[in-house]
Amino acid sequence: MRETRVKSRTGAVAKGAEQSKALGAAVSTVAIGAGSVIGIWSIACFIGGVITSGGPISFVASWFKAVFGL
Repeated sequence: MRETRVKSRTGAVAKGAEQSKALGAAVSTVAIGAGSVIGIWSIACFIGGVITSGGPISFVASWFKAVFGL
C-alpha cells in the first residue's frame, strides 16, 4: 500500500489573500480620493471661468474664440 501525504499551506495562502484584499482596498481608496479632488478642482475652475468671463454665454463665446481663433 502507498501512503499519500499532503502538506497543507492554508495559512500562507490565506495570509496572501488578506494582504491582496488590503492592498486592493488601499488602492481603491486612494483612487477615489484623487478622483474626487480632481473633480472638485475642475468644477471650481469651470465656475471661476464663468464668473471671470461675465456669464455663461460670454464663457461659451470666449471658448469658441480661443479654440477656433475667431
